Amino acid sequence: MFLVARIYKRVADMVDIFTLIVAPGAGDELQGMKKGIVELSDLILVNKSDGILETPARMAQMEYTSALKFFQPSKGTWRPTVLRVSSVNVDGIDKAWDVMCQFRTTLKAAGEFEAIRAQQRRKWMWNILEHELMDRVHADPHVAKISDGLEKEVMNGNITSGMAAEQLMNAFMK
Repeated sequence: MFLVARIYKRVADMVDIFTLIVAPGAGDELQGMKKGIVELSDLILVNKSDGILETPARMAQMEYTSALKFFQPSKGTWRPTVLRVSSVNVDGIDKAWDVMCQFRTTLKAAGEFEAIRAQQRRKWMWNILEHELMDRVHADPHVAKISDGLEKEVMNGNITSGMAAEQLMNAFMK
């Protein structure tokens, strides 16, 4: 579960507006709260708000709107919005775009947009470094010699993950 939330957070750190698109009536309208995705969202679109799903879409919109009241906004002064949309009826798409534009305008007016961008650039720097280091660790011949054996030892419970990581780090630093 932690890994899933971490992935959502990384995605949210890459975009200006984190938009969650959900389908109504799937019985899991609020399951996203458990994974942390709802609290990261700046805009939630309940899709397929047409035909027999129009009523479930309204219910999902109300549930998400209510749930958002329990979270702090993820981006400064912006309060997340929940809208219903239908690609079949081309309904709500213009409103969604308007909210996206309003999001940018609101954050820029508050001086928050550039601050968020600066934090994104900082996080991207560390993410790039992390990935580059891991690529180098995996490509290192000293690490390659011992990694399979250490993985097996960890999986068998013979050594701790921390001890194995320390041995891999020592092999890499040689």
